[in-house]
Amino acid sequence: MVTKQTKDNLLGTIKSKIVGLQYCDAGIAAGITVDFRRQRDNEYDDNAIGVFVDDNELAGYLPRHCVRWLAPLIDAGQLRLTGEVLDADDCDFEAPLDLSLHITSKGSDIFSLCALPETANAMLHKMFLGLYNDLEQCQSPEEIAKLHTLLKPLCKSAMSPQTRLLYELLPAKSHALQIHQIQQQQAKLLEQLRSLPLGENVHYRNLTIFPVLCDNKKTRPYILLDESLDNQAVELTEVDADGDVPTLTLINHSSKPVLIPEGQVVTGGKQNRVINITILVAAGVATTIPVSCVERSRWRDRGQRFRTACYAPPNLRARKSASVRQSRREKGTFESDQGQVWEDVKACLDAASVESETESLTESYEALESKTKEYLENLKLPENCCGALVMHGDKVVGMDVFDYPETFIKMWQRLGESYVLGVVNQPEQEACEENIARRFLVSVAEKLTPVVPAPGIGWRFEVDSEKIAGGSLVYQDSLCHVSAFYVSD
Repeated sequence: MVTKQTKDNLLGTIKSKIVGLQYCDAGIAAGITVDFRRQRDNEYDDNAIGVFVDDNELAGYLPRHCVRWLAPLIDAGQLRLTGEVLDADDCDFEAPLDLSLHITSKGSDIFSLCALPETANAMLHKMFLGLYNDLEQCQSPEEIAKLHTLLKPLCKSAMSPQTRLLYELLPAKSHALQIHQIQQQQAKLLEQLRSLPLGENVHYRNLTIFPVLCDNKKTRPYILLDESLDNQAVELTEVDADGDVPTLTLINHSSKPVLIPEGQVVTGGKQNRVINITILVAAGVATTIPVSCVERSRWRDRGQRFRTACYAPPNLRARKSASVRQSRREKGTFESDQGQVWEDVKACLDAASVESETESLTESYEALESKTKEYLENLKLPENCCGALVMHGDKVVGMDVFDYPETFIKMWQRLGESYVLGVVNQPEQEACEENIARRFLVSVAEKLTPVVPAPGIGWRFEVDSEKIAGGSLVYQDSLCHVSAFYVSD
């Protein structure tokens, strides 16, 4: 049963909008709170609800499809509204709004089961209320969202305002459950990262690596991108014949999820790309993958399927991840600052003394292959290693940690080359002490914040820091991948 409602108890927040901005003089801005008033004498709609700022300035109205069911509940004294404007840029006609629904003491009857419903509407309300109460036991936000979609055709019927309220609250219920679960995952992730076991460091010339140790011998529940491309279990393609620089399409034909790590470079298609965030793509699903171009002077298809290649160097991954974080917050996308990525690719090519016809990042690795090989031959990591925290002198370069040693071993050759790339021509430096590495781990752990929504399955987190950029992906209570880097100017 639902808990007893108290006066002005918040039921949930739904997505709505302010319409008719062009007819009102009041200005709006992102983040401001707004008030709502019934306008029963409105000549165009007797259900009208006005949206006001600064007490008396009319900014617009709630949409007709909302006020049809909200107005009767407000008139009956059962519901009260509060709201916050989400965005006001380029909003000449309408603006997105978070609309919070507060039940009053008079509205408590909405959550009471009628002993013997006598009308079709009463029977429908009883059915919805039963579903609504049963959702207290549901542990899947995705299934609640599906239920909301399945019930949508019923909204075209003469549904009572009270029943419509229950229906409209389903997304809020799904979101609240999702936030609760992600907070639980965040607490586990914080503890896990703080206590990651570090092995004895290995050092060569100017690079120190602290191996992250793990004895996880279970079979991993996913396959890797390079494995799935090799056996054609997945298709990685341009989004269409014309292509789109910041996105690729992945179709997973396998029976397992596919792990696509942030920083992985894929070659082929119209140009080479680097993956922007770590994504786990569910079995049998097609997903859009956010990427950045690392081959500026090619936009033509050579008839080559996409293949995994190197990893991008940590300085490129750091600034890319920082710009992706900014893009997500400002625009809701996972795009990078493509111009900055190209600058970082050019810096890599210049450092390797490479003149690339297509300005391809991969050519810098080819030019320095003998030197990176020398480093990795002298930086042997233990077999039970599932990650690496890499230092250049006494400064942290970055870290990559996976949930299984098997995964990390498959990744390390290319990951190791990427960490070596930026230091091969630098002077020798002494090995770093573990306490600096440990402080970096704690800083990353304490700055991880949830990202909702995010593509793929699992729980995604990003590092909320001006100095550190990166993110992590958790799936089935396991840390699939975490990557983090100091952001240089």
